[in-house]
Amino acid sequence: MLFRRRKKLGFLEKIQASFWPKMGWFRAFSYFQLRIVRLPGSAGAIAAGFAAGGAVSMTPFIGLHTLMGLGVAWVVRGNYVAAAIGTLIGNPWTFPFIWILTYRIGALMIGLETDVVLADIISPSHLVANPLKALSPVLLPMTLGSLPVAILVYFVIYWPTCRFIEGHKRRRQGRLLQKQKSGYKEAAGERRPKG
Repeated sequence: MLFRRRKKLGFLEKIQASFWPKMGWFRAFSYFQLRIVRLPGSAGAIAAGFAAGGAVSMTPFIGLHTLMGLGVAWVVRGNYVAAAIGTLIGNPWTFPFIWILTYRIGALMIGLETDVVLADIISPSHLVANPLKALSPVLLPMTLGSLPVAILVYFVIYWPTCRFIEGHKRRRQGRLLQKQKSGYKEAAGERRPKG
């Protein structure tokens, strides 16, 4: 299969790769960029799917991001593969910033203090003993705060992605037409009688 590893990564190697890709961040970003622009479908559908994945990654429901992204992509008639790729916007590097932002916005919406440090609310021992009870003081503000952030992120991602994909497809089509024209000229030159 295309792009499959010869040697599968172990569990610890997968964890390390999620924090720091072996090929480097620039190359990993370039790979995902190429993967998105080469997806089948219209630029609008691909951009809608990618934006849907990025929007749901703003919610605090980490284990459900892919399913939620597919659901939102279905609603907005986006590309499902692009939605799954879009959920990678929420990753171990961005989650702390997303969580703080959504908690503060949600706390403002409810009327709670925003200067409270999340580490003071959630103690590690309490989190292990009863995770739902430990997370309940922050889950509601984070969920409410994630809604306006997700809507904003959807539109911030959608328009540039759509323009980028349209431009890429236009350039690619131009290159293919140029190749086709040069192929016709070469074929016509071969057919022309010498003399």
